[in-house]
Amino acid sequence: MKKLLLPFTLLVLAGIAFWLWRSNTGSTLSGPLSDFAVPDTARVDRIFIADKQGLTADLRRTHLPNGVETWTVNGLPANQFPVRTLLKTFLTVEVRTPVAKSMESMTLNFFFNDTATTEIYTGADQPEKIWW
Repeated sequence: MKKLLLPFTLLVLAGIAFWLWRSNTGSTLSGPLSDFAVPDTARVDRIFIADKQGLTADLRRTHLPNGVETWTVNGLPANQFPVRTLLKTFLTVEVRTPVAKSMESMTLNFFFNDTATTEIYTGADQPEKIWW
């Protein structure tokens, strides 16, 4: 019986280690505090970006008569590569850790003074996500 105790213990410990490894999300946050990503970027049909100086960019997904899908910015044809990069960012963005207490005031000051607002629409009149 003693000969089986060591392999059994190692097997149980390996199972626990595997479970912990698979359940590790890499983040110290969960739920709404880290829900920034847009899981289905194919549904995004409008992106509105405005900065503090009053400059705006209104990107809209349009369908040409020949069935080709393209993006416009303020009514003009947009460069598709940066738009695809923006959509990829919407899909993969994540918060890995909260801001340290010592950096909160500087971070909030940055967000209130130096950032642009990005509204992400997925077919509705109200944005699905708003980023600062």
